[in-house]
Amino acid sequence: MASVNADYAFSIESFMHSYRQDIHPSKHGALKVAEACGTALRQAQILHEISHNTIPNARLEEELKLREKFRGKPYAKKGEIETDIVDLATVFIHVHLPRDKSRVRRILRETFKVQSEPTGAIDDVGTEPELTNMDAEYYWVSLGEEVWPPRNVMIQVETDPGDRCLETQLEMNTFLHKWAAIQGREMGQGADCGDVLPLWELTRLLNLRYVNDFRNFLASLDFSAGPESAFALRAGEFAPGLELSLAMFVADSLIRSAQGKEMIQKTIEFWRSRPEAEQQREKTRIVRDSFIWLVRLYSWGNGAADMLCDSLNKQMQGRYQRAIAWLGKPATRSFYYGSVAVLAENEANELEKLWRLFEGHHRLPIQYIFNLARLGVKGHPEPCWDGFYDAVADLDLLPNCLDDPDYQRRR
Repeated sequence: MASVNADYAFSIESFMHSYRQDIHPSKHGALKVAEACGTALRQAQILHEISHNTIPNARLEEELKLREKFRGKPYAKKGEIETDIVDLATVFIHVHLPRDKSRVRRILRETFKVQSEPTGAIDDVGTEPELTNMDAEYYWVSLGEEVWPPRNVMIQVETDPGDRCLETQLEMNTFLHKWAAIQGREMGQGADCGDVLPLWELTRLLNLRYVNDFRNFLASLDFSAGPESAFALRAGEFAPGLELSLAMFVADSLIRSAQGKEMIQKTIEFWRSRPEAEQQREKTRIVRDSFIWLVRLYSWGNGAADMLCDSLNKQMQGRYQRAIAWLGKPATRSFYYGSVAVLAENEANELEKLWRLFEGHHRLPIQYIFNLARLGVKGHPEPCWDGFYDAVADLDLLPNCLDDPDYQRRR
């Protein structure tokens, strides 16, 4: 009789009292399932994010009262509520690479007792899944405990198919920031990834506009913070005096990838098939833009000029200074704009000196800016002759004895 009276005394309020006291099993079930998922996915080296939640107290009480009203009779036992709100506990798994989703399915089946799998839609009572641009699957699982009713937990597995373009540079910056965190490089809220415009242009040139293509490339890179990571080693090669940004690391890696090398080769083959004068004009542009990029990315005083002239003796430096002076002369600009049919032999030799300086340079930063110029990456503002004069003045590469007004007016 006592148990019957206890049943009649049962109410939503008494259930909520036990729930608030944190003695309800569903609160622990979500945590246990999340921990087991996290361990299994880490062991499988699947890039993911995982979280769990239970419905807030106030919302649960409100939901129970609403369900009781639709039932047409009050809840008489705790088990009735347990059965009615089996979706109380939820674990969210975001799988960063869609190709890993099938592996996650297998891991869930191996780790849990799957009560129901998978569905594409579900009542969201107790959950607030963010499904924008996401593909999601839902599983009901339990840890195999011998209890009744089973302590089921809903697992929502979602992936971003990435079938959309990165629309803005800000979106790309945010994407890089998040991906760095995924690979263990915490940058802090609001941290700068560097100038993303060169990378933005490269993704357009190399057909990596879509999120999935760009994400797959990022997954091949090592962003981690360890001293032996690819990022750390590349940063050492760009030093001294220059802090390698995240955007610069990705852009340089993209240029050095198979796609980047293929695009550079296609570009070279295209302009080498053109008449000699057009080849010379393209080389003139590339060399000019290389000086502009050098100052734009490496504006740290004499260090940039020292790096460019690394391993050159005084005699060789003098030869290159004369070639730089030639590049800025009005006659060279006239040739570039098509007023002259072809360069004279001595002028062509000056151009080749500068071309070989950049093309064969052993320092990674010089290779990087030269490749940007070869691929026609413009940045902001677009390269121009005034930008070249400013760059040469900043680099202080020309001997003081030169009195060319094209340079002196900017010195």
